[in-house]
Amino acid sequence: MKKQRNLRVIKWEGDLLKVRPYDEVLIEDLDLGLVSFPQNVVVVLKGNSKIEVKQEVSLVLHNKSKAIIRNGGHARLYDESSAEFYDNSKGNLYDSSSGRFFDFSIGYLWSTTKSFWQEKKEEIPFGYFYDNSRGHLTGRAAGFFTDYSQAYMMDLARGTFFRHAQGKISDGGEGEFHDTSIGILAFKASGTFYDSSICIKEDSYLDNIKLYGNSKHFSILYKFSSKREWLKWSGAEVEGEYVYLYKWVREDFKDFYSGTIDYSKDKIEAPDWDPLFDDECGKGLHLAVDPWTAFTFKPFAKGRMLKFKVPISDFVVLLNKPLIFPAKVRVKKLNKYIEELHLKNGKWV
Repeated sequence: MKKQRNLRVIKWEGDLLKVRPYDEVLIEDLDLGLVSFPQNVVVVLKGNSKIEVKQEVSLVLHNKSKAIIRNGGHARLYDESSAEFYDNSKGNLYDSSSGRFFDFSIGYLWSTTKSFWQEKKEEIPFGYFYDNSRGHLTGRAAGFFTDYSQAYMMDLARGTFFRHAQGKISDGGEGEFHDTSIGILAFKASGTFYDSSICIKEDSYLDNIKLYGNSKHFSILYKFSSKREWLKWSGAEVEGEYVYLYKWVREDFKDFYSGTIDYSKDKIEAPDWDPLFDDECGKGLHLAVDPWTAFTFKPFAKGRMLKFKVPISDFVVLLNKPLIFPAKVRVKKLNKYIEELHLKNGKWV
């Protein structure tokens, strides 16, 4: 049976022997350096506190506190706090916090609006992404991306890209691309491209794109005349007359959109199935060709990655028309998922 978390909150007094698993430890205005805490401890930093952790510990940073997080740790940053993330660590940034992400670490940046009397002040988190790190930005969050880092940006998020970094931008997001970076733009996104950067346009209606230097522009209007053509293009894993497809669902196995479809069942059927439906969204159970594509449809949420084995004859891909989501298909029914995948070292395994 899973142990219930102890609600005991203690103030740090420098004695690790007093800290028990499932405690919440409050640290105020202290520079601790490297500290190792017991398993499942939540560490809350306030004031100008500083700390470094090298295990899977959960941190919450407030005010102007700072942290270095390694080896799969997780931190939530508020106010003007800042942190560095290494080795598969994860960070959720709010308010005016900032983070630097290295190795295969992942950052989720959310802009928020706070009310001060009658005035509203917008808080914008900022992230710096290096190596093979990943950033997910929404609202007016902003990020700097270099090396082989990758970004998923929505709403009015802004990003600047250098070297081999890649950004996928939609819903009013804005990107500036330098060196040999690549921008994939859709849904009212805008981009400015310099040097030898590349613009890949997924939406034929985009017109807010500027090209300078040796930058190049490609339009992608995906059209397929048959399922076999789609299978060849997608690189989907095929076994005989079956294809493997993926679904990102909530932690309780329900779908994110309606919260009513349970993907843990032995048999799953779409309640709104229409085989003649001529659009990409709705009227079926939707799955993606690979885990990362499935993940990007709800990248800010906690969930489960499920792998399904689907008869090629059962899934539907729209033919002979431009597709905005070419790596997504729909089906009427599914058998129970064959495997749950987990993200480790930047890969779904």
